[in-house]
Amino acid sequence: MGRIKGLIFDFDGVLVDSEPFWREADRRILESYGVTLNDDTKKAVIGVRPDDAVRMLLSLHGVEGDPAASEAQRANMMEAYYREKIPLFPGASRVLEQLQAAGYDLAVASSTPARLVTLALQRHDILQYFSHVVSAESVPNGKPAPDIFLRALELLSLPAPTTLVVEDSRVGLMAARAAGTAAVWVRNDHSTDAAAYADYTIEGVSEIPALIEQIEAACGE
Repeated sequence: MGRIKGLIFDFDGVLVDSEPFWREADRRILESYGVTLNDDTKKAVIGVRPDDAVRMLLSLHGVEGDPAASEAQRANMMEAYYREKIPLFPGASRVLEQLQAAGYDLAVASSTPARLVTLALQRHDILQYFSHVVSAESVPNGKPAPDIFLRALELLSLPAPTTLVVEDSRVGLMAARAAGTAAVWVRNDHSTDAAAYADYTIEGVSEIPALIEQIEAACGE
């Protein structure tokens, strides 16, 4: 790829350290059915949009519950967590400011409902860095389908080869590749099976400027 013009960020596990809170919400939902959360099974729903994730969560744990009711319960718990507890990853705000100042177009594309993403972005005072916030609820298919990233590219008016997608999950990286962008994995312990789907791996978003320099140097830019 050549010169990078824009970046599309996943939200959970990339900008905010929310995965422990999603795990807690899922644990509480299953506990209400008298079932214990299986950590290996839980990994299968990371990065998946909420309606699909709850159906998978119940099915994989052998629960014959009400997915709609469980999804609403999950959303209520997560709204409280986003409003009060979920922290921004260290250095995220500074990097976003740096990228915007350097002229890169930035968007968020998340499986999480837009109202919750926007709530957290506002709480951490980083909403202003993004020209668009795209949620999986606004496209026909969730990750690993490429719909959400294709929509973000459309809104940014950017060709896929000039864009980096920054993700933490396997399904997110699969979606990024299917959309034709480069897939950047933020290394973590909850999606260790994601590495095989990444074009680049970083330890955190603070490494993005150096990664861009590396990519463009390799292309002779």
